[in-house]
Amino acid sequence: MEQFKGTKGKWSVWGQDIVITKEDVEDDVICIKPQIKSSQKNWEANALLISKAPEMLEMLNDILEAQDSGETFHSYKIEQLIKEATEL
Repeated sequence: MEQFKGTKGKWSVWGQDIVITKEDVEDDVICIKPQIKSSQKNWEANALLISKAPEMLEMLNDILEAQDSGETFHSYKIEQLIKEATEL
């Protein structure tokens, strides 16, 4: 199982500038919005997707573990994470 090597903790979209940051450390910036207005909508979607990366990696590891042990991994968990990562 791969361990996450990036910034630890929950990532979230934060503040008026929609900065991706660790929830508990405001100075640990992962991604900052561009100054170009035309990029704003795409950036918001990308920021949301980036904020879900740690959860996606964790879920992929969970799926592999379930597969290795012969357990069933419930697709509703996958569908919920996809929804969270794609709906603004």
